[in-house]
Amino acid sequence: MKYSIIAGCFDPLHDGHIEFINFALGGRDGVIILLASDDFIIAKKRKHFMPYNVREVIMKNIKGVVHVQELGIAKNITDVTPMDKVVSFAGVLPKIANKFNNDNLTFIHNETDARGIKETAALCDKYGIGFIAVDNEANRQSSSSSQLLKNWVAANPGIKAS
Repeated sequence: MKYSIIAGCFDPLHDGHIEFINFALGGRDGVIILLASDDFIIAKKRKHFMPYNVREVIMKNIKGVVHVQELGIAKNITDVTPMDKVVSFAGVLPKIANKFNNDNLTFIHNETDARGIKETAALCDKYGIGFIAVDNEANRQSSSSSQLLKNWVAANPGIKAS
């Protein structure tokens, strides 16, 4: 079996995420989601929109998603850096490699920030997982969760989003 591995907050899930999941699914038997924990999102964005358990149920019910693995972060992290993500990946990729040990796995890294890519690729190599880096900047700008919130705030004057 051939599976793609993708990581993200998916908070909230939007059309750009669905496009990325479909891209990851292309020609493969399924997609494995590394879903950011609530602590990860709080460290990255200061708060979450939907709690992990809700996002997990949604992700598990998307066509083509075969497994959802929580992507945690150290409790003392207050601002997520690319290297913090690499450390988080190091905590879950061995579990994925073990669970899907006879399968062809490819991690698809969808980031515009090049920091941490080399380290993530080396980590994947260590566990026999293929690695592809894609730059999906156009989609990220039009469909990012942050941009959706900014648009909503702009369309609803007088309502303060903290």
